[in-house]
Amino acid sequence: EPHQLPLWGMHVLAGPAGQPCEVEYETSRAAFLGRNRDEHDPAALLPQARLTGTVGGVLDPVFSLRCKVTVPPRGAVTVAFSTGVADSRESAMRLADQYHELRSAQRAFELAWAFNQVQLQHLHLTARRAQRFQQLGTYLLFPQATARGGEASLRQNRQGQSGLWRYGISGDRPIVLVKIADAEYRDFIRDVLQAREYWDRHGLPVDVVI
Repeated sequence: EPHQLPLWGMHVLAGPAGQPCEVEYETSRAAFLGRNRDEHDPAALLPQARLTGTVGGVLDPVFSLRCKVTVPPRGAVTVAFSTGVADSRESAMRLADQYHELRSAQRAFELAWAFNQVQLQHLHLTARRAQRFQQLGTYLLFPQATARGGEASLRQNRQGQSGLWRYGISGDRPIVLVKIADAEYRDFIRDVLQAREYWDRHGLPVDVVI
């Protein structure tokens, strides 16, 4: 929209230490997929294919980086792909430069793990419950029929977003609707409210309607 500020994206590959890594890249989705192909069988993954190293159409982009590495017998090789966003080109370039080093990517995982442990402790959550909240959160970002109202009920709805305002619901956020028929479900309600706090802390604000 006209009032929105631009965002810059970066995608960088950090190769293994001590190995030369010639990076190939592709930004055109059409070139990555190839003629008459889809994401399940892209031309870019054919045995002798090489990424073109060109800039494609910005309305249909893809982030694709490739580097050939040699894995020694009974050994292991680590590479890292980092994707991020920034509010300026300069910030995006600084991020790309930072995460071009493998140790920076590994350090980010370590810090994220430590931060997550503190957050779980603060919310009195176990890792298993947090994972369940994450799985439920995917239904808010990518709606699925099994987690929505019945088709007949949806077809009967003739009201727009403004129909929610009388109930104090803006409609600007995803809505989690909980139906209960008995006070026995108090613990379930607590779980939903705890999930709401977890989502909010992770940048996914929702409205809970009980």
